[in-house]
Amino acid sequence: TLAAEEDPYEGLMVNMHGRGLYNKRHRTDLAMKRVPIGREEKVAVNRLVRESERLRKRLMKRLVADSRYKNLVSDDQVWANYCLLQAFDRISLHLCWKGLIPYGVQHVPTGYRKGEETSVNLTPESDGSVRLSPYPFKQSQFEVSVTGCLVPMKKYETDEEYRESYYRGERVELKFRLT
Repeated sequence: TLAAEEDPYEGLMVNMHGRGLYNKRHRTDLAMKRVPIGREEKVAVNRLVRESERLRKRLMKRLVADSRYKNLVSDDQVWANYCLLQAFDRISLHLCWKGLIPYGVQHVPTGYRKGEETSVNLTPESDGSVRLSPYPFKQSQFEVSVTGCLVPMKKYETDEEYRESYYRGERVELKFRLT
């Protein structure tokens, strides 16, 4: 809701992203693995999803009534922007988490009409860069960076043990050159 207070469209995207984490990104990422959760957690998640859907409807009404947004919130436009957010989220997660192995992102919009989409493939190159195909940007290449945390690769007995390891972990800047 903080994002919605800043900007209703931003809030809408954050809302859809949050709900998508519980339904395989609104069924655009069927390979997404769900973490098993207990009965109490399922009840809480279901309540969160219902409340989130109510908020989404309120935000859409607000956006349609706002002259700055009313021509930008058709179902197709909102869906395309959500899918773009997911594509960039998946690319960033892949770079930071999985390492530099070949990877493909499906359902990347190429326009705002239903069905205008492609897949983007990430291929690591010998010089350390990552080639995107098709390449979606105007610049021929650019570097992105994010602060990461070095956490030992091991089985953690509890969530708390992992959190402690994370908060004690060394912070590093991860850089990626996209071509």
